[in-house]
Amino acid sequence: MLIRPVDQTFQIQNAIIEGIAKDDMDSPRFEKTFFDMANYGDFWVWMFEVFYGNVFEGEWYNGEPRNRSHEYEDVPVMRYNRLQTAIRLRQSRVERDSCKTEEDNHELSRPCWGDYGTATAVTGNKHADRPTTDLTRWSTDLNYFEGRHDDGKQYKKSGYYVDLPINATRTLEILQTLVAERWVDENTRGIAIEMNTYNPAYDMSTVTRFKVDIRPGGLFIPSIEIFSARLYPYTSSIDGFRAFLELVFFFALLYYFWREGMEMRTEGWRYAQSFWNWVELANLTFFVVIMAYWLRYIGTFGPDRVSFKEQSVDKFQDLYTLTQVFSFTANMAAVNVVFSFVKFFKFLQLNQRMLLIWDVLTHAMGNIIPFMAIFVLITFAFTFAGHWLYGSRVFEFRTWNVAFGYLLRTLTEGIEYETLKNASPGATPLYVTAWIGIVTLVLLNMFIAILTDSYAFVQSRTKRMDELERDHVEDKENDWLLFLRSKLCCCFTPRNHETEKKILQLNKKAREMKEVLEMVDQERLWHTVLQTVTTEKDELSVEDVRPVCRAGHEGVPEMFLAGLVDAQQLTLDKPPRPATTMMEIGSLQTQISALEGDLQALLDINVIQYETKPSRPSSRAAQYSVGGAGGGGPPL
Repeated sequence: MLIRPVDQTFQIQNAIIEGIAKDDMDSPRFEKTFFDMANYGDFWVWMFEVFYGNVFEGEWYNGEPRNRSHEYEDVPVMRYNRLQTAIRLRQSRVERDSCKTEEDNHELSRPCWGDYGTATAVTGNKHADRPTTDLTRWSTDLNYFEGRHDDGKQYKKSGYYVDLPINATRTLEILQTLVAERWVDENTRGIAIEMNTYNPAYDMSTVTRFKVDIRPGGLFIPSIEIFSARLYPYTSSIDGFRAFLELVFFFALLYYFWREGMEMRTEGWRYAQSFWNWVELANLTFFVVIMAYWLRYIGTFGPDRVSFKEQSVDKFQDLYTLTQVFSFTANMAAVNVVFSFVKFFKFLQLNQRMLLIWDVLTHAMGNIIPFMAIFVLITFAFTFAGHWLYGSRVFEFRTWNVAFGYLLRTLTEGIEYETLKNASPGATPLYVTAWIGIVTLVLLNMFIAILTDSYAFVQSRTKRMDELERDHVEDKENDWLLFLRSKLCCCFTPRNHETEKKILQLNKKAREMKEVLEMVDQERLWHTVLQTVTTEKDELSVEDVRPVCRAGHEGVPEMFLAGLVDAQQLTLDKPPRPATTMMEIGSLQTQISALEGDLQALLDINVIQYETKPSRPSSRAAQYSVGGAGGGGPPL
């Protein structure tokens, strides 16, 4: 932020874009800006009325002549940005009859002008098939020129150019001459107007490149490149302080490289198996690239910056290459910020709840990867179909890569149904319905379901880990403030002996824990613990620890577990929880239920015994039965 103030850069660049690129042309039919350019006439209308009118504006808004108290005040851009050098008008051209169409195919096949390429590009100082003035020059040593990133061409470093001096009258004459000789014609494939400005309030130089790609089909594609940079980044007291921080950072970077090298030497091939080690290496590599480009900016281009200390009225200076290196360095730093923040997740593993999002993504990745493969395949299919259906009419489907990006954006921005329907009325209802139904409704909801399932799993696992920690860790304080004070004990002296004793005990436990963890591969141990918790096991056995022991410790996993217990005052057996009223009520209900079950079992046993016991007939019944049977004989 000290070397690249974003807000100040935005003020400068947005003022130029809004004032020149988005300013309306004086069209009698409808409003047009630079981005609405559609033909050669629009280009010259914009050049005269908008570009020339805003850059070489000669009076104030009330008609007063501009104050000429300063010799450079007559050429400000958007009032506050002054032209540093002459303006360069540049183009790349192709040969006549350079298209690939056979001449016999049609009587109208000649003349034709093909696409820009090595075989078709005009080389040498021959502007066209007709005489031209001496204004136009040819060079192979221009700065690099590339068209629009989506569908423009790479015009590289050769081309034709005309320099417009910082003189309103002379520039107007040159532009009128170029129009008279039809400087832009069918041979033209790429145009660039390059303008260098300086803002004295922020000490910042800006290069603005207005580009127009002209396709063989007649399509004009306008675009803008704009870069800003401080050409002298070590001039103020703040810059001196920043230079000191840069020096400190350089030595810190050397230290981190040395530490990673020592870890590689110790770990061997196991170093490459850790995801966090790859993140660390990527982060350090980006820092090296950033420093290399920064040294290139302040060293290699040092002499080039001197030429911008004075205004070049008639000569153009290449500011584009210099500011592009500065911008690339800033962009690399922006990318590296992401890697730097990803590293925070590594240290957030101390608290599972702070690591919740990372754990959810990690757990879901096994399902997300095949899901994304299917999603990309389906999107590819719709991309090809959309490109064939609408590519000839709809700008967003004109090329395959642009169509793919547009379909991805429709997931959040929606799809332009009317535009597609106008291009292909019959196929659009089916195409849009299939895209919304398959991708937006089905696949996106499946993606949400995958994340939801992983979130529920990680939440359950985290809750389980909290319960195990509460059951097995005797010290329940978890005093993070005490931990911070132990790290800053040189700055904050403990107020009492008890606090000092706790800090000493905490430091002792930390040293012991560090020695114990040296016996095992910590990342593999962590995965083993997570798997153990997932299977709802309450203990970590010797067999679980054995595979994660380092070389030289494979035979002593028992020593690791014993050291772990001693270092953290863990308990080998699960201690009983303190009884609460609800727990006692639940225990009584369980005992009553068990007692009722026992009583019911006893009753069932007595009933069964009573039913199975043989019954004896009474004497009266026996007599009656025997007597009756014997026909009235005497009883036995």
